[in-house]
Amino acid sequence: MSGPAADGAAMVAATTNITNMEDIDMTVRCKFQLQEVHDLMWGKKYFFRPQYDDTIPEDRRFAKYSPSGEFWIMVDNPAVEYKIGHFYYFDSHEVPEPVKDTSHE
Repeated sequence: MSGPAADGAAMVAATTNITNMEDIDMTVRCKFQLQEVHDLMWGKKYFFRPQYDDTIPEDRRFAKYSPSGEFWIMVDNPAVEYKIGHFYYFDSHEVPEPVKDTSHE
């Protein structure tokens, strides 16, 4: 393994004490700041963007491995209330192939 994926895997290994790189779940964790909220008829639309502070070691690591991007999500659940200016982690995992229910075919 080489290139950015290897760098990311090395960062994961360094932070989790993994010695066998083949055993790593290649999860990507991003750190985003909520910068906009739009009220909609059916909920809210939240806009997140990375915002890093070079004086914070964690932010320097995130800036290296996930330096830019944009994420938005529409939420129709009043119990969810993201706060403007606050930071949130977003993790991505590949979804395994679902098992289909064929009992009614």
